[in-house]
Amino acid sequence: TLFRSGASSFQSAIAAYTEAIRLDPNYAQAFAGRSLVVSYYAGEFGNGAVVKDLAARSEADARQALKLAPDLAQAHLAMGRFLASTPLDYTHASEEYERAMALAPGDAEVLTGSGGYAVYMGRFEPGLAALRHAVALDPLNPQSRAGLGESLFWARRYQEALATFAQVISLAPDFKRIYGFRGVAYYWLGDLQSARTSCEVNRDHWSSMWCL
Repeated sequence: TLFRSGASSFQSAIAAYTEAIRLDPNYAQAFAGRSLVVSYYAGEFGNGAVVKDLAARSEADARQALKLAPDLAQAHLAMGRFLASTPLDYTHASEEYERAMALAPGDAEVLTGSGGYAVYMGRFEPGLAALRHAVALDPLNPQSRAGLGESLFWARRYQEALATFAQVISLAPDFKRIYGFRGVAYYWLGDLQSARTSCEVNRDHWSSMWCL
């Protein structure tokens, strides 16, 4: 639900994790969760110095989660996300994602994050397989399905991506970033009118600006 309700949903999630940590400073899952949400927030809404500050917070939380629970899959997922998004340390990010998968091969969140990363690194087949598994495990979660759709897009499987984006929109019509990705998929298929129509749904969102 994070990507469906704008910045306020991210801020509410961060506040909830912060309160959980206040109540239990040794709650590794809360540190890992906050690290991931802060990282997603930076990617969606951050810029300039804000991104640098958010990245530092994400890293600190991921490291604390690992310190408290070295075998927590979500902690490795959070560290992998940080390493891949800010210092661009892809070698160590891969190690963290692989560790997360080894610890929790049946966790939809881990499968979505690890599968998406594999696709971004050009390992399309194993990445897409992980993402399909995530969707099968949690079929009503629009975020897992969106991860599959975006990964199909990056793999240049535009027709399959469009079908998946339609499923995401059916589950969550207010999932803003999907309309931009759907528009670019239409663009690459040569359907320029459908591309423009999709990209104009949420003109203030970065994905729609990119598309337009």
